[in-house]
Amino acid sequence: MPQDIKIERKLTFDTAGGIFQKVRNNSSGALAAGDVVIWDTASSGQSRSSVTTTTTANSELIAGVMVESVARYGNGTMQMTGYLITENLKVEGTTDIVVGGALATDDAAKIARKAGGATARFAIALEGYTTNDAAGTIKAILVSNH
Repeated sequence: MPQDIKIERKLTFDTAGGIFQKVRNNSSGALAAGDVVIWDTASSGQSRSSVTTTTTANSELIAGVMVESVARYGNGTMQMTGYLITENLKVEGTTDIVVGGALATDDAAKIARKAGGATARFAIALEGYTTNDAAGTIKAILVSNH
């Protein structure tokens, strides 16, 4: 039976090709499964595995997607690559998302949107979303952009 490989209790590689990391939530509030997070570069003296949220579209600091809920300053699991196990990447569909389309961070915290041009793409959509709101959830594959 295949088993996950763990490195120093911080990184886990699953048999489906996913890479997961334990991270500290340094955002201004709780995080939920499906929330898009970036590396927290502002926290001095904190662990190199601290994440936060962004309102910067196409952020180059993309870390991954949370796979579990975690309180502010708590520790939780984030997925960095592979088939998104939560199957609920939060997206906005003002610009239509199509199957196979690239995704990037949005200018609203915790969600993704259709990537435009040469942006920091971190996921490929496995479902479309065309509703003009920021309330969508889709299946996606996270790609390495780290």
